[in-house]
Amino acid sequence: MNRKAIKAILTAKFNDWVKSIDDENVQSLVRKNTIITGGSIASLLLKEKVKDYDIYFRNKETTLAVAHYYVKKFNELNGKKVNRLGHTNEAFVLDGEKVGMFKDGLLRLNDIAPGYENQGNAVSHMITNTPPDRVKIIVRSDGVAAEDDSILADNFEDVYDVISDADQIDEEKLEQADGEKGKYRPIFLSSNAITLSGKI
Repeated sequence: MNRKAIKAILTAKFNDWVKSIDDENVQSLVRKNTIITGGSIASLLLKEKVKDYDIYFRNKETTLAVAHYYVKKFNELNGKKVNRLGHTNEAFVLDGEKVGMFKDGLLRLNDIAPGYENQGNAVSHMITNTPPDRVKIIVRSDGVAAEDDSILADNFEDVYDVISDADQIDEEKLEQADGEKGKYRPIFLSSNAITLSGKI
């Protein structure tokens, strides 16, 4: 496939995705500060089926805005589900700059990590080791270890290995299972990536 055709396909996919963003500020930032890269370009060059389109942003402002936008969407769709220990699995966005302010005593834990429960008076390394230029997505996880063993009396046959890489997700199966929930909705969150339906 030639460069002109590849550019047309990437532009069409990008524009279709951007139109789905219902926040004008986020939409504007995305239009100005996005880079499409990854295997989609190689697949198009080789006339192969595109697995997904990798999207990156030129600055932290856009990354933060997009993360907040899709984490909010994810929580609206999934965040009120309750796990076996009775906690919701809401996600939140962590801004490394605010972590520094927390370490300096200028912000409280709940200011940077809403809903995060400080257990044993120790703040997670996932939070405290976030450099100022980073944006992380934190998804609450209760695991299966507890100080009170009676909490673990239930059988945990529904606990699965954690998927740490979005590339491990079979998006086609997810899309078939999800049916008509909408194009470009967040279907997977990790600390450094958001996977949307529609191969983004």
